[in-house]
Amino acid sequence: MKRILALLMIVLLSAGVAAAEESPLTLRTDYTLAQGRVTLYWLDSGHGAPYTITYTLVADTLDPQAEYCRMNIQERSCTLEHLLPGGAYRIVLTDQAGNSDQMLLELPEPEPFQDGKLTARHISSGAALRSRPIYWQTDQDIRSETRLQASAIVENMGMTEYGIRYFLGYPELKEPRSYHTLLAFRAPGGFVCTYYLGQIVYVSGHAPSIKMFWPFLGTEFFEYLYEWTGSIPAGTYTVDCYWNGMAVTQTSFELQ
Repeated sequence: MKRILALLMIVLLSAGVAAAEESPLTLRTDYTLAQGRVTLYWLDSGHGAPYTITYTLVADTLDPQAEYCRMNIQERSCTLEHLLPGGAYRIVLTDQAGNSDQMLLELPEPEPFQDGKLTARHISSGAALRSRPIYWQTDQDIRSETRLQASAIVENMGMTEYGIRYFLGYPELKEPRSYHTLLAFRAPGGFVCTYYLGQIVYVSGHAPSIKMFWPFLGTEFFEYLYEWTGSIPAGTYTVDCYWNGMAVTQTSFELQ
């Protein structure tokens, strides 16, 4: 009888230790997806704010993906604007004491953009390569690059920034429209870098078509690409645009 009681005490103590070692953090599997922006929620019995969220795209490509981080989160929820529609992400939540929890977040594939009579087929886009010195001062420092060698980006890294001049063209609007705008840069090997441009107001006008320009985008893309993959490959690069999480248009540019 004493032996049975002793074994029972060992089992109970072991269970208590296991319970004590469990993290007080729990990432909830439910999330909200609104206009392409994802809000995550979690439970915390230990009141461990501030929190840090690390997220990485899980992609079946030749290239690894960059790891991104949001720090000093005070609430038990966080909205992420940079997630690729249709992408799968490894999410890691950590509190100030080092407790953590993680989950795989799989986002639904994006639908083609449509808002009333305005649809994706009415919208055009374009990208042209640009460069500028690291310590540029005015738009006069921006240079067009018609035939850029991929090796030149590596050779001049730290002295020159490379990016694109990007535009979106759309037909006449009767009134302005506002969309959360996300761009996804993709390298030939599959490396992806997303840019959240914010909630952009697309103005109305009386011309047959209207163009909105961004003079220089993508410097972090080339920097992250080289940092995480160790190379800048030649080939076709694509830029996908999403409005409110819906697929709008795709354009491309070439590196020799």
